[in-house]
Amino acid sequence: MRKREMDNRVKLDPLINELVRFKLHESPDMYEATIFSLDETGYWVRGGSLCEYLKSRGTEGDAGSDTHYLESRRIHWKQRVRQ
Repeated sequence: MRKREMDNRVKLDPLINELVRFKLHESPDMYEATIFSLDETGYWVRGGSLCEYLKSRGTEGDAGSDTHYLESRRIHWKQRVRQ
């Protein structure tokens, strides 16, 4: 298979396993978390202030876990945190 065909078939989000800053539509604050998975409608995130916020809002995720799901429609913008 040609490299061009491979590039067109496989599209990975460059933010996977990166610390990311999120601005949500519903909050004036910015939050940080690590994206570890994504699907058609959103991101699974782990750790950071975003997971604490999502836990306080009762969103999808195990109450005892530091892993939560964030729907894409809630995100105003996101950017990688430069370390």
